[in-house]
Amino acid sequence: MDKDLVFLSCCSNQELEFLFQIITTKGSLTEFVTTSKEYKKYGKDYQRYTALLANEILDFGSNTFWFQKTYHDVAKEACRKAGVDCQSSDSTETIEMKLLSSLMNRAWKSMTEEQQKKFIECSGNHGRAVYDVLGRIGSSAFYTLCRNSGLFSYHMTYLIANELSYLVLKRGLSFSANVTLLKMVASLTGPISPIGWIITGVWTIADIAGPAYRVTVPAVAWIGCLRNIKKYQH
Repeated sequence: MDKDLVFLSCCSNQELEFLFQIITTKGSLTEFVTTSKEYKKYGKDYQRYTALLANEILDFGSNTFWFQKTYHDVAKEACRKAGVDCQSSDSTETIEMKLLSSLMNRAWKSMTEEQQKKFIECSGNHGRAVYDVLGRIGSSAFYTLCRNSGLFSYHMTYLIANELSYLVLKRGLSFSANVTLLKMVASLTGPISPIGWIITGVWTIADIAGPAYRVTVPAVAWIGCLRNIKKYQH
């Protein structure tokens, strides 16, 4: 398995279900998971064939039968197709965080002032200064705050992951979370939430970019969420 995807082997079936659904719905015409012997034998026990799910994402990202790209390259291309600047020298984790920070920035601009205030307060940041910085700088501020604050990074990632889960699996996350975080999720996610609008818009761009990106853009976003959530849960 690709070195940047090895951690998926430690994920639960609930965490892996998103990847399965994205591969088999967005990539329904060309995916090989549902015809594999592993799926026929283990069904929804995704932990039994995590490597197959990871390999399928790389295949979609490679978009060729001749060679398979690394996850780092797949994530980089997905990020760029979503309209996010990233460099080849960026680490995989950095590329994922740039994508998530950009999603949050776009959603931020669509939030009401009350929603913005709620997000800032629940993320452990207080005072007008932080609010003003986010309003002026946008995505670079979200990315900087994520690098400098584990709590902010975890809360932002959980919020995005919850919305991704809602859009694909039709339910919120079942991962454990504290009361403050759950209150923020309840106030900022749902069928007509700013985050949902933005994610849907980005996916539409990915759909236009080509069939492969219908899988890789949401998959990279989800993998980035899982990586970060697990990082701060331990």
